[in-house]
Amino acid sequence: MMAIRWPVALMVVLAACGSGPKVVTPAPALGQALQADMPSPEGFVSRQNVVSSNPTAAWRVVNQTLEGRNRRVEGAAQFYREIWPAHGWTPENSGGDLKSGPYTLVFSKKNERARIEIKDAARDLVVIVLNVDKKD
Repeated sequence: MMAIRWPVALMVVLAACGSGPKVVTPAPALGQALQADMPSPEGFVSRQNVVSSNPTAAWRVVNQTLEGRNRRVEGAAQFYREIWPAHGWTPENSGGDLKSGPYTLVFSKKNERARIEIKDAARDLVVIVLNVDKKD
């Protein structure tokens, strides 16, 4: 009787493996925005988000730190290059190591300048430090 149960049990296990939930990777989103015009790459969470503006609201001071597990410096940099211009930011400068960082991007918008530094902080952790301040 034991011999009959093994094939049946094996078929049940194999059937369960084949019919389990499928993982579908969604298309890249435009990113989450902690500030409406400053979206961040998908998969990154905020560890620090400090925002203040001058009395006339002509510019903001933003200090933001984002962390992404199992993300890549290159992917985060590509996100900023592609998405931020759609939010009114003009690329000014970029450079560094796209594989492990640090890689820096600089954007401007009206009276503000944003400096974004992306780097591998650990084997599976990418950190983005975003600073926005008044243009010089």
